[in-house]
Amino acid sequence: MPENQSWIEQISRVGSPIAIAAIIGYGTWDLILQPLFKSETAGNICRARILSVSVNRLSLSPELSAEEPQLPEGLPIAVPVGEKRAITVRLENPDRQPVLFTWKAEYGKLNPQGSSANSRSVYTAPKTLTNDPITVQVQVQGCDLEERSLTIAVVPSTPTATDNPLPTSPP
Repeated sequence: MPENQSWIEQISRVGSPIAIAAIIGYGTWDLILQPLFKSETAGNICRARILSVSVNRLSLSPELSAEEPQLPEGLPIAVPVGEKRAITVRLENPDRQPVLFTWKAEYGKLNPQGSSANSRSVYTAPKTLTNDPITVQVQVQGCDLEERSLTIAVVPSTPTATDNPLPTSPP
């Protein structure tokens, strides 16, 4: 290295190849490598979603279960005190990813309660008249958490013929 070069000339002699290498490296990443990574992750778009949450009367044969009328979202579904209903989540999951359902009732009981792989939970209404908020969180592997809520209005049970027998007339 000749001794008559200034320090600016010495730095520019070393700095120019470093700057050129940095520009080429960034261009390679930005134009070649990054699009490859983006296209690879683009296939991981979550296609799972909750279609509906329904409340049905319990039945031994599912095809005969009478579906409760589904009211517009936000309106409660009436269930008599102490009675049971099946709450079912219909889910679209075309990639068949593992699913975790987390069930929660404020006053009534759910079976299963908490987290499970079951898309159906049996709800037992409490013994008191109340509006009972029910929440189900659905976590599909690789997707964001989705949550749906509904309100069950616990109403008085209707008396049956055996609850109040009619008096018989004396002979």
